[in-house]
Amino acid sequence: MTKRNPGSLKKGIELLNTHAVEMARNMGTHASLNAQRVLVEDTVYIVTQINGQRKCGPPPDWEGSPPPRGCEVFIRNIPHDAYENELLPLFHPVGRIYEFRLMMDYTGSTRGFAFVNYSHEREAISAIERLDNHTLRPGHSIRVLMSMDKRHIYIGGLPQDKCKMEILERLNWVTDGIEDVILGPVDDRATRPTNYGFVYVQYISHDKATMARRKLMRYPFYLWDKLIDVQWPDPGEVAMVQDLRHSFIPFPLF
Repeated sequence: MTKRNPGSLKKGIELLNTHAVEMARNMGTHASLNAQRVLVEDTVYIVTQINGQRKCGPPPDWEGSPPPRGCEVFIRNIPHDAYENELLPLFHPVGRIYEFRLMMDYTGSTRGFAFVNYSHEREAISAIERLDNHTLRPGHSIRVLMSMDKRHIYIGGLPQDKCKMEILERLNWVTDGIEDVILGPVDDRATRPTNYGFVYVQYISHDKATMARRKLMRYPFYLWDKLIDVQWPDPGEVAMVQDLRHSFIPFPLF
């Protein structure tokens, strides 16, 4: 078997990165890169940029349906000036990539996260095992996690004196299928841990979360006489809050 050569991959897409950033800055994230080709060993990927993301793949010789659920990984903590020339050489050797998606902002910088959809679940698991907490640059590690269906909704505008059980009880009156209510980085040892004015509500399925979001956004919705804000969280947002909860150190009481 021929050994993969990440160096040739970097050379092959360096020009593409420069051109893509310039176009994004001049035309915004809705600009499209017309038929840009990336050669990865013997595989040619077509790269386009549209609606705030750069997409690479699927391979031209792909036949059949897209990979099933469980084949996609989510990458976060990506530096805002890191592009395919740094990321693809890491993830390409793990397995056959069906699609790579890098999220962009209107300036042409990345938004700090991306998705890699592999052809098989075992390749996604291998990517997590090999690359989670990988040091991309000195002092800068990336996280690689299994990509999940959307099962959380963000609810903001809540009174900050309400605890988890009160919020759970009130939301159970109006939505079905709640599995958990996730507060911010609070001290769980407190007698009555409260919130920062927002929570993430976890449902048992994507369908339940979608129905709850639709219901809460249909009309102006109030909880405890406050107009609430309902949104889908950004990818990785809930995981970051949970990480903060695990690392939370309460201020000492004097």
